[in-house]
Amino acid sequence: MLLPALQKFYNALKHLNQFSLQSGFFDNIASLDVFLSEFRSVTLVLQKSLGGNNNPIYQKNLNEFLLKDKRVAEWLNDNRNIVIHEHPFKLKKTLRVVIYDSGKSIEFKKFEQTIEDEKPIGDYEKMIKNTLLSVLAPEVSFSAQYVFVDEDDKTEINIFDFIESGVVAMWQFLHAMKKDLAEVDKTTDNMMTAIDEFVMKMPNRWMIDSIDYCYYRSSDCFERGELLLVALPDVKYTKPVFMNMARKINPSLKDFYDAFIWVHSWLYIQQNQHLMNTFFIEYKDNTYRTITFSATLRTTLYRYINRVAKIVEENDVVNVYFVTEMVMYNRVEQKDLSKFLQLNYREREKFQSKTLLAFYKITAQGEVIPVLIEADGLMKSHSVGVALEKHRFEIEKIGPIFMLSPVVDSFKKKLN
Repeated sequence: MLLPALQKFYNALKHLNQFSLQSGFFDNIASLDVFLSEFRSVTLVLQKSLGGNNNPIYQKNLNEFLLKDKRVAEWLNDNRNIVIHEHPFKLKKTLRVVIYDSGKSIEFKKFEQTIEDEKPIGDYEKMIKNTLLSVLAPEVSFSAQYVFVDEDDKTEINIFDFIESGVVAMWQFLHAMKKDLAEVDKTTDNMMTAIDEFVMKMPNRWMIDSIDYCYYRSSDCFERGELLLVALPDVKYTKPVFMNMARKINPSLKDFYDAFIWVHSWLYIQQNQHLMNTFFIEYKDNTYRTITFSATLRTTLYRYINRVAKIVEENDVVNVYFVTEMVMYNRVEQKDLSKFLQLNYREREKFQSKTLLAFYKITAQGEVIPVLIEADGLMKSHSVGVALEKHRFEIEKIGPIFMLSPVVDSFKKKLN
């Protein structure tokens, strides 16, 4: 019963996979049109297999997964009707040049392309460079972010915010249907495995459709960032499962933040003083999702922080947890402080004195609770408990955490 629906979903994913930043409008619009048509056909074909849409198993999973986010479901259905009955998808490609100031994002320039106006976006690097020559800051962090939107959508929401959420919901729906129908079939199993591979390898496009830079004024040059990310489907995990896993390491862990600190400190030791930047985003329904990445520029970190702030603003998020490394510098004499502050990040590297493993919890009230551990002390002790007791940094000395202000502001905005 399930195989025809799985085939439709596989077709939808295959055409979606052909959509790329490098492809032209003709190809990308064709990919979108087929995806939207095949995606909607999944449930129609399944209804046919089940003898109608009144099957109780179908209705239960439909409401639990596909209709849970009505905004996403309506967007996918409405646009399927448009591309089938009215016209091809009206795709617009937007390049946003975003500058980060103390972590906060500011849209600096915007360029747009449509199918009628597919000309080169232009040498934005040259334009940025000429503009930044007058900036007195020693360095400027900025991103070139490509966003695909519906030409008729005045809010210019990234269409992949809808598409990716819809794909994950359909994936979960079909797995639930397979389990509840207790369908055992080799071909069905093989098709589901192929779909799993598609979904698991599909990174969120906001991660890959951006290029991060830092401009250094003293040398008048750009550094382009490199990114390594853990590409996982945007699914939630239950907190009790993580707590049970963490308590296998330390049975005395008190709460979720305590477990977050212990697990990642333990990983830091096991991975020989290496840990990717990781967010845990905790939701009201006792679940969480993760975002994990490693980057060569702080620009990428700022971009991810702003994305998490957007997630907080749009969802029932109660806490955000974050782990990264923090660099401390040698004490600078007062007479040399002004000169030191004019150095860019690369020029300051030779003054680094120690590395800290930095944990932060940002609460729904906008409070930031940091826990900092000296990395060398953690490695020498080979024990998280000993390190927390002997090598925990004095928190009050670090001052305001400006880079996290977008997340804090999102929580405070929801309070007000």
